[in-house]
Amino acid sequence: MVFLYSLQNLLNLTSEEVTLVGLYKPKIEPRKRAAFRAIAERIVEELHMPQHASNDLPNAEDIALAIEARERVGMTATPERVAFPRGAVAGMSGIAVCVCLLESPIAFDNVSVDLVVALVAPDVGFPRHNQLLASFVLQLREPKVCERLRCVKSADELCMVLREEHAAAAA
Repeated sequence: MVFLYSLQNLLNLTSEEVTLVGLYKPKIEPRKRAAFRAIAERIVEELHMPQHASNDLPNAEDIALAIEARERVGMTATPERVAFPRGAVAGMSGIAVCVCLLESPIAFDNVSVDLVVALVAPDVGFPRHNQLLASFVLQLREPKVCERLRCVKSADELCMVLREEHAAAAA
C-alpha cells in the first residue's frame, strides 16, 4: 500500500519513493530479532522482492540484518512504548516504512514496546529518510495517536490511521 499525503510533498518524495506497509499482530516470538524478520518479510512481500538471496535485489534477510545492525548502534524506543528501528539496504529503490502492532510486547532498550515503526531506505541517495523518520517520531509522541493504532483490527487500518494522523498534523 503506497501512502500519499502532504508529508511527501513537504519532503519532495513521490509515491514511487515511499511505501507504507502494515503488519498486524504477527505470530512471532517476543524478541526483537523475530520482529525484524517479520517486518522484513512483510516489506519484501509488499514490494515483490525476492524471498531469498539475489544478485540485484535485497531480500528479507538483508533487510532484517540491516535493521538489526542499526539497532545495535543506539536506542530507538520511546516512553510511549513505540520503537523506531531503521536500516540502510543496498539495492533498495525507495523507502519502505512498516508499522507493526505486536501481539505481545518486546523489550527494546529496557522499554516494553508494542508498536514498531521500521524504516528501510537505500544505503545511498535518500538523505531525507531521517526527516521522514523524525516526522513519525513526533507523530507517535501523541498518546491519542498511539492509542488509535493500538485499537485497530487490521494491517490496512494501521496504515489508514497513520495517513489520517499525518494529514491532520499537516493541516
